[in-house]
Amino acid sequence: MVFHDMNSEQKDKKQVLPVPEKKKTAITKKRRKKIGRPFAPLFYLAYPFVSLYFRLKYRVRVDRSATKGHRGPAIVLAPH
Repeated sequence: MVFHDMNSEQKDKKQVLPVPEKKKTAITKKRRKKIGRPFAPLFYLAYPFVSLYFRLKYRVRVDRSATKGHRGPAIVLAPH
């Protein structure tokens, strides 16, 4: 197998395509928007249903006896 180098005429004929500029779309503008605070009433309404679902489906139990008598604010660390 023989490889030939391009001569000067072939190099001149080779076209270089221009790189299109990226347009700023509505999506990029939305990404720049700062994330605001969550809608609190939605969380207050969803909490009872979500906690009930986890209790029934996955048998989740919360042991709050270890935090009895503690006053906030506090950071609770779990070993998992």
